[in-house]
Amino acid sequence: MRARPLYSVVLLTIALAGAHAAEEGGNRFLVLAHEGYEASINGADENAIRAFEAALAIEPGRLEVAIYLIQLYRKTGRNTDAIDRCQRVLERHPDDVETLYLLAATHSELRDPKAAVAALERACRIDAYHARAHLLLGQEYVTLGSFEEAIETLTRVRVWRPGNDLLHLYLGQAYLGTQQPDQAEQALTEAARLAPFDAQPYFHMGRLYRMLGDADRSREMMERFQALQVRSQERERLSRAARQNPDDARGWFLLADHYMRGGQTREALSPLGSAIEADSTNASYRDMRAHVYLRLGITDQAQADAIAAIRIDPTVGAYYNTLGTCALSESKATMAAEAFRQAIRVDGNVPAFHLNLSRALDALGDGAGAERHRQAAGDVGK
Repeated sequence: MRARPLYSVVLLTIALAGAHAAEEGGNRFLVLAHEGYEASINGADENAIRAFEAALAIEPGRLEVAIYLIQLYRKTGRNTDAIDRCQRVLERHPDDVETLYLLAATHSELRDPKAAVAALERACRIDAYHARAHLLLGQEYVTLGSFEEAIETLTRVRVWRPGNDLLHLYLGQAYLGTQQPDQAEQALTEAARLAPFDAQPYFHMGRLYRMLGDADRSREMMERFQALQVRSQERERLSRAARQNPDDARGWFLLADHYMRGGQTREALSPLGSAIEADSTNASYRDMRAHVYLRLGITDQAQADAIAAIRIDPTVGAYYNTLGTCALSESKATMAAEAFRQAIRVDGNVPAFHLNLSRALDALGDGAGAERHRQAAGDVGK
């Protein structure tokens, strides 16, 4: 199950604001709760846990802080503490759906689907429109082999969240379990479309085609599954290495490069930002992020990074070429032409620079100049 964000900061802040008029104990609660919030924001999870625990010792009935603490327990792998705190909260707030959901999610992580289902069925009876609870309930029904119940539950979620890839993945598995191949294929194909880098839909499509006797399609899907599994393992290795050494810019760069090579352009932005933060003097990181922004159509940010790369190292023609590409994408042909000319002046006769300059000159109506640079590109490339 994918990790869920911590309970709304706004909710916590608003709820705590009402404590200003409290007596001494209430004021201490407010101080501790804010200490926990600040520590959590700064990534000091254990300090946050201690502060929230102390706050709840003063006012044990404060639901918003208890929810925050439960999520921190889950984040830090303290699942037994999370379950214990959920149960204590439910003694005071037996119909709190968020606590029931967190209790179920923790049981799910501990591979106890029956306990998860018990909490989720109760949550869904209380709130018939809680999409996350219904989605997790459908998943746990699949785990237990209760495929009809899974289909009924997940079909409801499909109305609310048709773009959720996990919904279609679980629904496809449930249809497989009830021998409904057409519906299974449709659901799994949609899951693969929504999450093209997730291996699981292809695994289950491999199962589906094997069941249908189509050995070639089954093998094709399983090969795709295995390839994505390898990529996933490599991504996890790079991500873990980068997190363990956050000041190592190259680690973040390698993770970004992994995303780029896999076609996951948007996902490359965050590690590139971390690489630049770790080494602000590396022009190539700025240039790479400029190309990411260009692919995403965010030309103003791309241009800013291209200019930053040139300022760091004005001796690399490729950075001027990137700046020219940014300008050309905004139909600023004059600016683009000058940038491409500078790329040629700095880095010599690189064919791509001449071709890009010819495009800019075409846009300016200089057909003869454009042709000269097209020919120059061909001559250099020989």
